[in-house]
Amino acid sequence: MKTRLDDAEGSTVVLAERKGSSVNASLVVGQGDASLTLSRLKALDEGTYICTVTLGPFNAQQVIQLHITQPPEVSLSEEKFVLKADPPQTLSCHCSKYYPTGCSGLSQDMEWWSLSPEDSEPKLLLDQGSLSSHRQHGDGSYSLSSHLSVPSSVSPGTRLTCRVSHQALDAPVSLTVVVESPTQGSYWWVLGFLIVSVLFFHQVMT
Repeated sequence: MKTRLDDAEGSTVVLAERKGSSVNASLVVGQGDASLTLSRLKALDEGTYICTVTLGPFNAQQVIQLHITQPPEVSLSEEKFVLKADPPQTLSCHCSKYYPTGCSGLSQDMEWWSLSPEDSEPKLLLDQGSLSSHRQHGDGSYSLSSHLSVPSSVSPGTRLTCRVSHQALDAPVSLTVVVESPTQGSYWWVLGFLIVSVLFFHQVMT
């Protein structure tokens, strides 16, 4: 079944073979129903579809604009976030497989919120998330990531939330991780590592 589609630029009409498209011949003959069925819709199916019916000297056309929306899959880079004494740690929020580019890098599309044990209401972390560039997949969908730098001074028990909005979602998706204190074992491991490093450099310098 051949379908007539607008290309990605919207300026050239091309004729393309679309696997998984079909028309029920019995419905066409019996009821005049020339509906086109597209299985497993994806972003690349978006475009202008033109149905042309010819009967003897008569000719009719119907133009239909198909719009595709696909909600994002949202995930955090960490299931547990344990504080370290090192430089600021990075917490990433991944927004993937969505269409169209509603997660466009605008602040209202991907937001970071913080709720510390001392606060009664969460606070919006303005301009504290760095965005990656859009990545387009072979199926036409997009992915985007936001990276939050978390200083070691943040209070244990603080709830860090990534909130994603998109036109294909009925409501924003929020994922939260709770900042945890370093375990006693990891504290002594870090302390031991520092002591060994100091002794090593002392031997090298003497």
